[in-house]
Amino acid sequence: MTSNQEQDQKKKTKELMEINSGIKRKEVKSEGFSSFDYAPTEDEKETDPFYQASKTAKLSESVILKIRTLKPYIKMKENDDSNTMNELVDAITNAYIEMRLDDSERERFKGAYDYMSAYHQD
Repeated sequence: MTSNQEQDQKKKTKELMEINSGIKRKEVKSEGFSSFDYAPTEDEKETDPFYQASKTAKLSESVILKIRTLKPYIKMKENDDSNTMNELVDAITNAYIEMRLDDSERERFKGAYDYMSAYHQD
């Protein structure tokens, strides 16, 4: 068998294997995933759907009232009444992380969050 015939035979075998197994070859890019200290910029947070509220919040009226009552006391970047519930909950969780978790807990949380959010980065 010549090398061209061998290559043709390998190509046909590969195609048959893909058809029979249902497994298809896929190109995978790993560019940008080697950095474990990735932090999105504010522009990325505004445009990336990962950081946008996408589900209807299932909160009780009591919890919503508590959050709205806390709103004047929550230090936000902008003193704006148009802060969304997502931004308020984000501010509350960030405050909890900073004030209630000790250094080792905070590092473990940050590592776990970064690890899980890295799967989102396509």
